[in-house]
Amino acid sequence: MKPNKLDTSWFDLNNYDALKTMQIGGWIEVIETRIMASNPHYDFFTKDFVKQVKSGNPIIDSSNYQAYLQEELAKSRAFQKPYSTASVNSISTYNLWHLTRELHHPNPNEEHISQLSYLCQLKSKMGRTHDKMNLTLNPYEINIHEAYYPDQPVGEAYVKINLMATDDQIKKDFSHWLKYYRSRAGSSVIQSKNQKAKKVEKVFDSVDFKKWIEYQVIPYADLIIVSQFEENELTVQDIGDLLFPYSHFDRSGKIKGKSGTKKKFEEMKKEKWHETLKSQLLKEKIVERRITDNC
Repeated sequence: MKPNKLDTSWFDLNNYDALKTMQIGGWIEVIETRIMASNPHYDFFTKDFVKQVKSGNPIIDSSNYQAYLQEELAKSRAFQKPYSTASVNSISTYNLWHLTRELHHPNPNEEHISQLSYLCQLKSKMGRTHDKMNLTLNPYEINIHEAYYPDQPVGEAYVKINLMATDDQIKKDFSHWLKYYRSRAGSSVIQSKNQKAKKVEKVFDSVDFKKWIEYQVIPYADLIIVSQFEENELTVQDIGDLLFPYSHFDRSGKIKGKSGTKKKFEEMKKEKWHETLKSQLLKEKIVERRITDNC
């Protein structure tokens, strides 16, 4: 049975004007809600989202709230160390314990984890524990170094990296972490003979936001989400008429000059742009906090 054609009488591009002045925090919320609503496993969320979009209020600016969340995170103990950054940070002893607790107490039904646990016990078993709670927030190798090898430099460090951040941010954050962590760990600094020229850091900025608006990525996402949720048909021609009323089509049915809209929407979902934006916003708040602390 052929599906009914989607009723788009509710759709109005003017309802998306708020995107033109939206800050990074607002984009986080806008993108994250679309990714969730496009997930077929979140029907309960999609239902409310579709209702909101069709009511004529598709954009809710949460810039201040997202900024508050990242500001509070920047104040947390996880980012208080001089070497801590938004995308590169040392793994605390607690986090290491949390990551490996399944290895120590494996679920009998998880055969692979049970095997890994057994192999780790064969490899090494440390019978010492620390009873001071604050030590659990220190990097594991620092605890071991200070307890047993205070006269020797730390030879290894365990690091966690937020892969949702851009490559340029990770590289810059790693340089920051390395500089301060070497000092904290008493490790020798090895200078590179061929220092590359500094490059402009690549992050999402107003240029990207403007391009997303130009390609109508968010309105496109809403049309697709509503169409799929209601199981009604929405053709390429329909999308073109709604998103780009002054554009025209080539023979393949693609919208000339804007055929990348679908691609950008798929990239948004796959690459989780909102997580990258969170990392950028967190970095800004960490820098602001350090400036405030030094005043």
